[in-house]
Amino acid sequence: MGRKRRHHFVPRLMLNRFASRSYPERKVYLTWMYSLNQEPIEVSTKDTGLEKDFHGENDHLEDMFMQVEGNDAALLRRAHEDGADLLSISGALADLAWVMAFRTKTLREHLTTAVQSGLSEMSRQATSEDAAAYYRRQIETTLQERFGELLNSLPEHEREAFKLSPQFKIVRQQAAQMAEALISSGVMGQFVSEGFSFVSKQAEETTVVRSSHNDGLEKLLLSEKRCPENRKPDKWLVVESAKGEFVLGDSVVFATDREGVPRSLVGASADTTDIYLPISPSKVLVGLMPGVEQPALKAAQIVDLAVSTSRQSFFANCFSPHLVELHRLRLGRDAHLMDTDLIKAAVAGVWSRNLSAGRTE
Repeated sequence: MGRKRRHHFVPRLMLNRFASRSYPERKVYLTWMYSLNQEPIEVSTKDTGLEKDFHGENDHLEDMFMQVEGNDAALLRRAHEDGADLLSISGALADLAWVMAFRTKTLREHLTTAVQSGLSEMSRQATSEDAAAYYRRQIETTLQERFGELLNSLPEHEREAFKLSPQFKIVRQQAAQMAEALISSGVMGQFVSEGFSFVSKQAEETTVVRSSHNDGLEKLLLSEKRCPENRKPDKWLVVESAKGEFVLGDSVVFATDREGVPRSLVGASADTTDIYLPISPSKVLVGLMPGVEQPALKAAQIVDLAVSTSRQSFFANCFSPHLVELHRLRLGRDAHLMDTDLIKAAVAGVWSRNLSAGRTE
């Protein structure tokens, strides 16, 4: 039997719940896919939300997902029932939402973008005045250490005489001048900058992020408690739509903070308030963090953010002019793990902290 190479990053068990047409006896489910730079199209759920070898070049991780998805499907059916006791399955729902968010291609691309943005900013900052001051202090410290080692290697009776000799002073001055020339000319900063650029390019062109993501997924599936404690909702409830208007984004799950800013669940800030998991065109599970009593979003807003937090596609049980308009105007507008400005500020802070630490030594 050949390998399973078509790996779903949006699980079929979720896509099937947004079917436009279904033939259960043949295990055939169709859904409307709205994708960037493409006209909406009705496709089989077995042919969308997937990528060749997404989970690696063996069946190990794919088999692990197949083992847990039976339980996930049963949990979703239970949560979808009218009057479901969500309190009794609160922990299981948190784990399911976390895995759903973590396994997506959307998250993998978020991680790649974040790594590249951070490295690009490190490359830029490497030639800044703060960086030059940091290099200068580090070189001064290193030179002091090396000259100290040189003196300590001499017999004690020769040490003081050599330390006071003109030759020693000249060597120290020349070393300091060479170091200063290296920094002032920008060669040092350029060297470090090119190093960061090389690493960024390698991260883009190799399977580093893919391997790290898959390793993280395997550890997550092997863990008994999958959702971090600081991301676990205090309670879950259901928002319903009589019109059956909810859609499933390729991020599957999204969160909002106290300012109403949408975020990827995995990259959400500490002040996350709501977690949204669409489970059918008529129902969305909403996880409320401690201290939050009601969902911040109404049904139409949930649809809007399910679309805007998707990176490439969203899925619906119908074709409609309203969804075509959302597809055109909103798809991908909020699809980010962390703001670029926050990444830049964090990187700039690294140089500043290192420089400040050097000044206080």
